Amino acid sequence: MPCLCLPYLFSCKKNSDSPKKPLNVYVAGSEAGRAKYWKNDNPNSLTDGSKNSVASGIAVSGNDIYAAGYESNTTVTVAKYWKNGNPVILTTGGRSSEAYSINVSGNDVYVAGFESDGAKMVAKFWKNGTEVSLPDGTYNNFARSIFVSGNDVYVCGYVIYPLFFGARLWKNGSSVPLTTKFAGALSVTASGNDVFVAGYEYKGVHFVAEYWKNNDPVILSDGSKDAKANSIAIVGNDVYVSGYEYNASIGKIWQYPRAEPAWLFPRLFKYSFDLLSKENEFVFFE
Repeated sequence: MPCLCLPYLFSCKKNSDSPKKPLNVYVAGSEAGRAKYWKNDNPNSLTDGSKNSVASGIAVSGNDIYAAGYESNTTVTVAKYWKNGNPVILTTGGRSSEAYSINVSGNDVYVAGFESDGAKMVAKFWKNGTEVSLPDGTYNNFARSIFVSGNDVYVCGYVIYPLFFGARLWKNGSSVPLTTKFAGALSVTASGNDVFVAGYEYKGVHFVAEYWKNNDPVILSDGSKDAKANSIAIVGNDVYVSGYEYNASIGKIWQYPRAEPAWLFPRLFKYSFDLLSKENEFVFFE
């Protein structure tokens, strides 16, 4: 299924006469089972297409483009990332593994994902190819997003227990439960001393989109439809969260502390969004 690159630019600066610098939009995804990234709508294949592969996350540092994802070896999926199109394999390939998020800090490359240990899935991140396991007891746990701020490494995801699943944040390898209910965490970022995690939580009838600031929840949707928050970015003092509502076929960007969604988009934008802030501006894309 093709991944669309949809560059929309919103400025959070007002009454400014200075010209805006153009922003390049990078998108990671797959097309016809082949991992790709798009730069300003221009596709770049990451594999030869002989095996199924997916690019799940992307980061840009200077002139280098990094994409995280996974590729089948015909037996299992193998976590990897690509730097300027060159693959870096993160596991031995003996057991299933997937990479979902990538962050570059200085000369260090961080990738978040998970790998089977033969009995369960174990959340992990890799720093320059060296793995760090983020176990949570004997249960399946998954890492979906990673963010590095100074010396701190933040990873978020979820843990699947026998009767429910819970959103999880790991800071420098230490587990921080975000909920005791049915919930998942899909994106993490930090600003100063504050840590923000975007995700979803079950509220009796439907899942609601929400984010947590320093572990305190902020509900974004009204609970009338199932909703998820997929990505989060901080611009100045404002929190921007992108996501969607399932049975409304509507993609949304919430700007907190505004009570209502700041932007609504039609069915084309329904399924997933990424959100990136840069110099008080942000872009989003499917």
